[in-house]
Amino acid sequence: MSTKGSTLMDKVPIKLRIRIYKLVLRADHPLLIANKDYPDEIRFGVTFFTVSKQIYAESFDIFFEVNAIRLWRKSELDYGVQHRLRCLDFVRHLELINIKDKSQWLPTDGDELAGIIDTCLAFPRIRTLTIAYDGLKSRLVPYLESQKLSDGLRCVDVGRFQLEAGAREKVHFKHYGMVKAWQNVQARASLKMKARFLKYNEERHGLKLDHFLSPWDLEDFMSMADLPLWCHSYNNWRAVTRRQCDESGHKRWDERMRAEAFKRKLLPGSMVPWVHADLKDKMRLEDLDVGKHGAELAQWLSELLCEHSNRFSSAITLD
Repeated sequence: MSTKGSTLMDKVPIKLRIRIYKLVLRADHPLLIANKDYPDEIRFGVTFFTVSKQIYAESFDIFFEVNAIRLWRKSELDYGVQHRLRCLDFVRHLELINIKDKSQWLPTDGDELAGIIDTCLAFPRIRTLTIAYDGLKSRLVPYLESQKLSDGLRCVDVGRFQLEAGAREKVHFKHYGMVKAWQNVQARASLKMKARFLKYNEERHGLKLDHFLSPWDLEDFMSMADLPLWCHSYNNWRAVTRRQCDESGHKRWDERMRAEAFKRKLLPGSMVPWVHADLKDKMRLEDLDVGKHGAELAQWLSELLCEHSNRFSSAITLD
């Protein structure tokens, strides 16, 4: 590492250098701390710091200002605290990933979870602590109630919650994978329905058909629905239900079949009400906006989608 001053560095004003550091060092995803026990996992290493001592001194803190650090395992947090890893003194945004059968940050013991949260909030520069969850046996709100951590909890968007009690207002919860999937829903991404129908029928029957041979085929197809298709089917189910009420049952047979298939396969035994009282008749799920429609409606939809994604692993894709 060079110890000599740089003529070029002297010519570039410090404010401009800071802007350059922020652009160069910002990653497009949360970063993993290097861990020799898991060499197959991609983890960050910043060769930029080795250019000179001056660049290291000026950019090290900025690196943690513009990036989030992700931890998969509690052992990594314990190791960092025990050995006083320098990065934990600088980290601003920390993300703990709770994935079924892979990493568990949401223990059954409420005191243990509270201890994890308090340990992370004790880092001197921490601004946000995000606990990304997936595969909960129950929905998030009932789980946090059982952990005595639900006081002040509010829904800030579909799949996102925040604590509002004192120092814990820095704590956020998000459904891992659902947030990105919900963005695709709101963007009205192409569902490619016909192509998926063709692929399903070809794989199931060896036939290139653009229609289902039976109601059971439709049910099987819909049971594998990802989040955009699920929301699309939900909107159709509500539309058909409204027409049934308005037209005294006069509707097309295929619409009735689709509505019944949705009711049987996509909403089986749900503990969440199928329709929220504040969901307007012609409102589509992707039109929901927390600022406009309120947190209660967003919480209802979050819990409904969480139930679906927990039943069908293909509902969301984990990044």
